[in-house]
Amino acid sequence: MSPDLAIRVEGSIVVIRGHRVMLDDTLAELYGVPVKVLNQAVKRNAALS
Repeated sequence: MSPDLAIRVEGSIVVIRGHRVMLDDTLAELYGVPVKVLNQAVKRNAALS
């Protein structure tokens, strides 16, 4: 991972109720997909569990 990307990722991590998380819009931007596509993939993977 490049240093610039690592800094960007670290800066986009937020703490919510004591858990470190990344918001879906940030993850979608990181992966280069629309938020809707990311959320559909998450739902699909949750259904498989």
